[in-house]
Amino acid sequence: METYNLTEQQIKDLASGELKVTDIVKKKITPGWYKVYYGGTDNNLAGIFYIYKVSGSKVWYKYGYNYDINRWEDYKDWAHISHTYIPATDEEVMKMLTEEAKRRGFVMGAKYKGLDKDIKTVEQYDFWNVNRGLIDEGKFNLSCSEEEGVVFRRGEWAEVIEEPLTIKERLERIEKYLGL
Repeated sequence: METYNLTEQQIKDLASGELKVTDIVKKKITPGWYKVYYGGTDNNLAGIFYIYKVSGSKVWYKYGYNYDINRWEDYKDWAHISHTYIPATDEEVMKMLTEEAKRRGFVMGAKYKGLDKDIKTVEQYDFWNVNRGLIDEGKFNLSCSEEEGVVFRRGEWAEVIEEPLTIKERLERIEKYLGL
């Protein structure tokens, strides 16, 4: 039988039902999207990362959003297995990817070079998981609409093409976004 050291906050979260025993007990970590907490779930969420391998006491991250430094990380780095790893839900991954897409400039009217290398325009502000429900590295594709090109696949982002805009064009985009 294994022994687990729990923080006072983890005990409170277990008692309130906010945390499940399965969140505390270390599970076998397999490739996929994980919420990563440094020091347990009573601390702030450190990020949502795609983990691609576990080797000994190291967990290898491929890419994801690092909330500690507020930016997307493209790297193959490791963290210690002692951190808390909880599988991220489809909704959590989709929310994180959508926020990152908007930070990168995928907004209404923006032109971009899709991963298929065609030049496209964002015609819809919402983003779609082209393969709904299949949140893994090879099957999670983010698109600007059901018909538009893919803007995220396997850690690779399409490229927003910066265009100089007149003040009138900027105002038109703002008005369109606000529905005025």
